[in-house]
Amino acid sequence: MQELKGGHYGGVVSSGDGYEDSPDAEILTYGVNTQAGPGEVAVGRHGNFLQWGFVGSPSQMTEAGRRFFVNCVAYIKNFDGKRPLVQRVSFYRTDAVPQIEALFKKKNIQNATIEQYLEWVYFIRVNDTDVCRVDTELKELGLASNRKVETLKSLVALLKDPQKQNVARKLLGRYTTQDFQQAEEWEKWLQENEGRFFFTDVGGYKFMAAPKGYLPVRD
Repeated sequence: MQELKGGHYGGVVSSGDGYEDSPDAEILTYGVNTQAGPGEVAVGRHGNFLQWGFVGSPSQMTEAGRRFFVNCVAYIKNFDGKRPLVQRVSFYRTDAVPQIEALFKKKNIQNATIEQYLEWVYFIRVNDTDVCRVDTELKELGLASNRKVETLKSLVALLKDPQKQNVARKLLGRYTTQDFQQAEEWEKWLQENEGRFFFTDVGGYKFMAAPKGYLPVRD
């Protein structure tokens, strides 16, 4: 982008943290402006929305910039009608790591790496603030992550364990948007959506399933 009048570049970027949280979002190029660093998103796609962060008309762009813009417009046409799967409810932040560490220390959960911490935490909205919670119930079931599809399948399987079914049902309510009452209904849901499940932090720490035919087939 060429410098605009007054020596300012302008433009808007999105935060890189959590941007590619769902399978229908991707970063096309990173960018910098006066308020953000090189890890932020200058141009990205979310569903059928192209987020173009640069400011200025084509006459103010470099030749490379004009070609890139045309390519982006042609690219987004491939996603016509594919509305975003996720709307922001919560938000994972890398600056929350100290908060997470303090919470684990308070609960006397030791000998875990930062990566393991992140597999046992979730955020909920309380009075318009993201509050960090440690899922000790999940940990006590022997499940090492709240975001792997294998965990979702394990929770459904535990619905048939008389001693663990109540906790499993509670966790399924926490990590999905479904409210099935019978184990058979949960099993049917898993089978019907096999291969299309994903976990979203931004969408409220939930497992969701992309509609059939929504996601492109990739090697």
